[in-house]
Amino acid sequence: MGNGCMKDRHLATENKLSSQRMPSGTTPRVRVGHILLTYFSVDITEYWRPFETRGKSRHRDLLSQDRLRERLGLLEAVSLPSVLNQSHQDFAWCILIDKKLPPTIGTALNHLVRPHTNIHVMTFEESSHIENCDWLLPLLPSNSYSHIMTTLLDDDDALPKDYMRHIFDYFQGIDNPLSIAGSARPWQWDLVVTDEGPYGYLATKWHRGWRSDAGLASAGLTLVSKYPEINLSVLLLRHSVAGLYLNPKVEPTKIPPNMQKHVNIVRNAIRERCSASGINPANIFGNPAYFDLTNLSGSTLLVNHTGNETSRLSEDKMRVPLKDLDLLRDFGITDKSFHKLEYEGILRLS
Repeated sequence: MGNGCMKDRHLATENKLSSQRMPSGTTPRVRVGHILLTYFSVDITEYWRPFETRGKSRHRDLLSQDRLRERLGLLEAVSLPSVLNQSHQDFAWCILIDKKLPPTIGTALNHLVRPHTNIHVMTFEESSHIENCDWLLPLLPSNSYSHIMTTLLDDDDALPKDYMRHIFDYFQGIDNPLSIAGSARPWQWDLVVTDEGPYGYLATKWHRGWRSDAGLASAGLTLVSKYPEINLSVLLLRHSVAGLYLNPKVEPTKIPPNMQKHVNIVRNAIRERCSASGINPANIFGNPAYFDLTNLSGSTLLVNHTGNETSRLSEDKMRVPLKDLDLLRDFGITDKSFHKLEYEGILRLS
């Protein structure tokens, strides 16, 4: 598949988006407060213990100066341009930092985002931050929302420019007590530079979890919950089993035991909040509340590099060498972005 074929498919998706209508399942428009959430080298092991899904961090030293400088370079080159490139800016972006983050890195991060009033840097230090949205409400311009939407973006990934607008508009027309959504067909940008691919490689194949219908990409994973009745955050979810939470007919038996327990913990938390607020759980578990919005919002972008996913760099997949950055400009990736990755030594030469 050449660059032209992939670009044609991308344009076909864009044409489909322009003709897509808002779903007609319900007539009332809901008032949605939207928050984008990014972990910046946060060791969340201790906070995740009640939710049974996280072991020790994959990284030996999550807060080493070398690793933090690399992550800051990726955020500056990839995630930040992607967020600033969004056609819809009616959201708050909260970058979560570890309570032990070295002051020099914290200062550099704050300096990087200071010009942008809707970007906030906050220390992550409570298990309750995983579960509810209360602590995020001061970031929003109003407190009169019927639903809170939280969307996940890793500090090295990117969203297409209309992603936040499409999912915001979509859920303005759906009055579900709780919904989970995202992109099940992300693109992957491999930061491996060769003579054939001077700007790396682009691939579409992605392993979506333990079941073919179980996972959504972490980039753009979204949870919308009625507030204050349900009040759950996307930080509670694992993207690889996103399709299992709201489908009680599917028992998560083919996944590791800790993940089985996690899925059941989330299901029970939803039921408990339904019971406390007088909401029929069937309005969540019995209705369509899990959405793959790839055709509406576009594919998100996972960035593979030696600092995070060496396994994804070496996996067997069809990928296209990039002769330029044209296919990535919808994600806010520019020549300046690429030169930043080059300057920081993040590109792998092959």
